[in-house]
Amino acid sequence: GNWDWPWNNYWVGRDRTVDSTGFKFYCWDVEDIMLSSRSPLGMNIVTNPDAREVGLPHMRLSQNPEYRLMFADHLHRLFFNDGILTPAALVQRYADLASMVEKAIIPESARWGDQHGRLPTQDDWYAMRDRILNTYLPQRSSIVLEQFRSAGLYPSTDAPAFYVDGTYQHGGHMAQGKSLSMQDTNGTVWYTLDSSDPRVPADLGSPEAVGSPLLVAEDAAKRVLVPTGPVDDGWRGGADFDDSGWTSGAGGIGYEVSTGYEQLFDIDVQSQMYGRATSCFIRIPFDVAIESVARADSLLLKVRYDDGFIAYINGTEVARANFTGQPGWNSSASAQHSDIDALNLETFDITSQIKQLRLDGNILAIHGLNESRTSSDFLISVTLVAGQDDSGSGGSASAGAIRYAGPITLTQSRCVKARAVAGSTWSALNEATFAVGPVAENLRISEIMYHPIDTGRPDDPNVEFIELTNIGGETVNLNLVRFTDGVDFTFPDVELAPGGFVLVVRDASAFQARYGTDLSIAGQYGGSLNNAGERLVLQDAAGDVIHDFRFRDDWYDLTDGLSYSLTIRDLATAGTGAYDNRDAWQPSTDAGGSPGLPDGNAPVP
Repeated sequence: GNWDWPWNNYWVGRDRTVDSTGFKFYCWDVEDIMLSSRSPLGMNIVTNPDAREVGLPHMRLSQNPEYRLMFADHLHRLFFNDGILTPAALVQRYADLASMVEKAIIPESARWGDQHGRLPTQDDWYAMRDRILNTYLPQRSSIVLEQFRSAGLYPSTDAPAFYVDGTYQHGGHMAQGKSLSMQDTNGTVWYTLDSSDPRVPADLGSPEAVGSPLLVAEDAAKRVLVPTGPVDDGWRGGADFDDSGWTSGAGGIGYEVSTGYEQLFDIDVQSQMYGRATSCFIRIPFDVAIESVARADSLLLKVRYDDGFIAYINGTEVARANFTGQPGWNSSASAQHSDIDALNLETFDITSQIKQLRLDGNILAIHGLNESRTSSDFLISVTLVAGQDDSGSGGSASAGAIRYAGPITLTQSRCVKARAVAGSTWSALNEATFAVGPVAENLRISEIMYHPIDTGRPDDPNVEFIELTNIGGETVNLNLVRFTDGVDFTFPDVELAPGGFVLVVRDASAFQARYGTDLSIAGQYGGSLNNAGERLVLQDAAGDVIHDFRFRDDWYDLTDGLSYSLTIRDLATAGTGAYDNRDAWQPSTDAGGSPGLPDGNAPVP
């Protein structure tokens, strides 16, 4: 609800190096938010955006259905499932921030408070803090989400929700044998278990794939006239009307004395209209494929306009805005259409006029209207779509997607992604990772070869490895277990029996050349182990930490480049908290270590 967005109090910057991750948007001096005089509880900058400056890219991208669904996916992560814009998360974060600055408010109010005629007290600050915590934040999320939905940036189809044995659960740990179900209220659910999206995007280059054939695009060829006297009414629809003397071009039509619409029109009529006229005639020829007419169940005219218009198909009026009565060659709009609203394509349902379409020789005619001759701007840009309402994102279920038909049992940890679809409208993506089985309880690092001996052979540094062992009494599946610090590796579908060993290595070819091909290798990790020692972090599929410790090169001379590995002394008794301690480790019994085998636990040299 920032009243100043996007035209004031911001910087945009990026790292100019090759590692740049793109531009970042920085707001500052954000005082017009959360119940300020200009930011009430229902403040709406979503459906009525000020699309200037940094707001322009979003405004234009939001006309693209794939962008709208991607945006909805982000919203779903933020507004649901304990996301950072859910009321509980907002209240906690705001309360934490308020407690941090509470004492600083006293000198702050002393410095600035009297600018409004009286010096506020600490109680004034407490009152506003409590209004925000108790009134604004508990209600604001649902209000804003509905604003996004009204703007077409969040679908009408609800995303599925996940349940474990009938109880709502969004990811996390799940015992083996439990069932996962998905609930939705208004669509068919498709899901995947391999981290892929269950939806394949529509081919935007092929309107038929979306189900809404585009009859007239915004950049369609057209002819334009700013009349200086009466024009035969045949201009509204006669294919044989002579418009050869009119201005030809493509794209939007308009002018801009200051700034705002420049990027939305290609045909500039400022010299003909500004200070001279309020009417502009536009003729757009188009043909229709027979199959488009046969399957069309709707016809939608979408218009950016400032200030009004009257639309005709083949001479028959089909829509109008901001004009009443019988139009003439010099008519004006009856009211202004705000710059903010004019930037967006407004949809007019003209389904009742499908009968006006013919296979060839169609004319979409627009009588564009400005409120006055001295208006600083003017804009008309249109598109015409036949078929189904394309407010949905289109697309289809992916080849790997599974249609949900009832509860499923997960035998290993999985990232579950699901969408619902109703008609052509897909829901936002709901995704969660379920960690199946007692992996965190049973999996332990048992050996580390971090600094192999360097004999001068090219592969010497590449025979690094980390060994892991199942210390539990049941088989566990390591799918999606991952190293997040030290090295980079995510385990595939690997079953590890009780007492079993598995290895992750720096270079599989070098390792097998040294140790043979009979050992169980889960895969190669990214990066390498630091010869000076470093921190290792291992997490289960749900993100819970299994190991977080630092090994050091000065613990034992033998392990620091003399061909011996670090091995844990006693897996049965070494808790994960002991791994930071030198005494929990010892050098391997033999040179080269004992990958995939129990170590002899020889005395420490």
